[in-house]
Amino acid sequence: STARNFAYRPHVTLAVLNEDEAGGRVEDFAREAARQIGARTAALRLTLASLAVFPGQPAVLFAAPKPTRALLAQGGLQNPHTRAEAFVPHVTLCEAVEDIGAAFDALSGTEWPVRLRLSSLDVVRFHPATVLESVPLTG
Repeated sequence: STARNFAYRPHVTLAVLNEDEAGGRVEDFAREAARQIGARTAALRLTLASLAVFPGQPAVLFAAPKPTRALLAQGGLQNPHTRAEAFVPHVTLCEAVEDIGAAFDALSGTEWPVRLRLSSLDVVRFHPATVLESVPLTG
């Protein structure tokens, strides 16, 4: 279980921005970035290679995509989570994980790798999830 209800389709997180990181206009900044990136980006094929954990109290369980140049190129926004040397694209599976072993056990029947296709670039404000912009990727 998770402390928050995402109420949003499964997705790969490419950036997490806070208000102060874009001069107080983070939503305008993110929407424009999505339009610019989306206009030049083809749909991305992605392979989820394994499970991983962002440590902390509580931890966050995620599926880790196999890094590709195309995927890593999308992490170009400059903040502590998305700098090239720190960028971790991920698919959050569960927030607020209190028992990491139980979380891994719950997914033990999953056949890895999982292959998928990313078809849009969305800007989403969370809690609750609100899609501010959805830009289809080409191809």
